[in-house]
Amino acid sequence: MQCVSCGNPVDSSEKYESVGGDKSYASRVTDPEMLKQAHAGPNWECEYCKSHERNLNGSCRNCAGKKDRLLYHPEARNPQQYHPAINSQSLIPSQYGWGKMHEDDDIDENVLDSIRNAENLRMYIIIGVIVAVALLAFWIFMPFEVNTTVKGIAWEHAVNLEERHLKHGEDWDGNMPSDAHNTSCSTRQRGTENCNRYDCNPHQVDCNPHSCNCSIKCDDLGNGYESCDNECDTCYDSCTEYDDCYEQCPVYDEWCSFDYHEWDVIGTNVASGKTHEETWPDFKTVGEQRNARYAKYQVDFYSEEKDKTWDYEPDDLEEFRKYNTGAPWLIKVNRAGQVWPQNEL
Repeated sequence: MQCVSCGNPVDSSEKYESVGGDKSYASRVTDPEMLKQAHAGPNWECEYCKSHERNLNGSCRNCAGKKDRLLYHPEARNPQQYHPAINSQSLIPSQYGWGKMHEDDDIDENVLDSIRNAENLRMYIIIGVIVAVALLAFWIFMPFEVNTTVKGIAWEHAVNLEERHLKHGEDWDGNMPSDAHNTSCSTRQRGTENCNRYDCNPHQVDCNPHSCNCSIKCDDLGNGYESCDNECDTCYDSCTEYDDCYEQCPVYDEWCSFDYHEWDVIGTNVASGKTHEETWPDFKTVGEQRNARYAKYQVDFYSEEKDKTWDYEPDDLEEFRKYNTGAPWLIKVNRAGQVWPQNEL
């Protein structure tokens, strides 16, 4: 770090030279203090006297100047130009990058206020968006009470007349209907399956990876040391691999013929109305026949104050009969259109 003859410190005009020769036999650093220096990082240049100093040292041994009094200058065209007003004690952002501020230095408060305001504005915008989305969801789905009148009711009852018919079918044993009868089955081939594996399609692949073409590579650490590693390529042997192939063996199952019953719709009757005179248009059944019923109910609630109508579908006839046209009802609704009737007023 200093000339052994005159004592002058090393500076940027003097470059470190590689040890050279066969690196595998070059001297290795084993002293703990020297290893500490080597791993400390590149030397730094004193801002005041331009001499080089170990990265471990916090001040220049030549002139006592302090380390790291550097800042990206806000007015510099090249962000790599530094300003002596800042060091690594803390970071401040700017449009040119990140600089480092020294606790003893004077920084333009207007610049710092602008930086803080920009960061705060971004944070407020993010928070504002999150709050706005939450409030919108709350506004849409939050139920509120409305005084309404039953504007109208409607019902529809449908009845299908179904008749059971005897049918004949064929299928594999496991696919027969549960009421299958008069069955007759025989063994048939249903398909094939893999069996008797054997090697096929030989091909060459890389195998047994190992190091080859090794050489010593060194990197200058910028502090009088270099770090060397034995760098190698990865080489492979060539091996023969085979695919798995199989013979196809037959698979057998029971193929069956059978009788079964199925209900077919042979007629439909529908009754509807807008008063509580609900009826079921049942069919008269004979023999192997039955009636299958289906129902749909609707109530319209109207708010004169809001001039708005909400449609509601009761679950069954018992609930439907609670609503009478013209009756006042308190309901809960939300802006997504959901309705929860509360009680008749």
